[in-house]
Amino acid sequence: GYTLAARTLPARAVGGDFYDATLVEGQLAFALGDVAGKGMAAGLIASSVQARWQAAMRQRDLTATEMMSALNRDVLASTEGSRYATLVHALVDPGSGTMRYVNAGHPAPLVIGAAGTLVAALDVTAPAVGLLDAPEFPAASHVLQPGDTLVVVSDGVTEARDAGGIDWDLARIPALSARHAGDADALAAAIVAAVRDHRGPDQTQDDVTVFVLGRLA
Repeated sequence: GYTLAARTLPARAVGGDFYDATLVEGQLAFALGDVAGKGMAAGLIASSVQARWQAAMRQRDLTATEMMSALNRDVLASTEGSRYATLVHALVDPGSGTMRYVNAGHPAPLVIGAAGTLVAALDVTAPAVGLLDAPEFPAASHVLQPGDTLVVVSDGVTEARDAGGIDWDLARIPALSARHAGDADALAAAIVAAVRDHRGPDQTQDDVTVFVLGRLA
């Protein structure tokens, strides 16, 4: 009853963004992270954060808050505060559509209805991972209704600029979602293509990553 897809476009040969998704006892767990900076250094930390997230998903008794706190301790210990990562972590119950999530300093994911209307923006609930010692990581919840589409992007999308210095407008996503309703792969590809067109000749501004999860009507 769901469709999901992702696209990533690194600014250099190695990117500092990552995404992942896995099944945890019949629920869908996913994450999209963005390590500060770009290139090899950011890519190495992104790989480490992703590996830690995957390991945490195998500890099935951890809550989202506990998992994020453990991840924060690991990142802080390994980088000594010199690097941090924004991260959206979520767990979706397929039957009810209930999504429990933590948004750690990341651009707000958008929930878009079947008609292409913006239903919700899932704002920040916690600071970025690896930035502070022992912060709180409270979880929030949202119910994905049949026909809803969740779009999570990295700041390479929100801060993509054209030659005149104008940022790409996230308000374009609902219209793109309506055009590609029910096709997560086509929507993810369309968002990346629109960002590339907006940036024009300057294609090395930042890593671009898009994750789309749609609940079929």
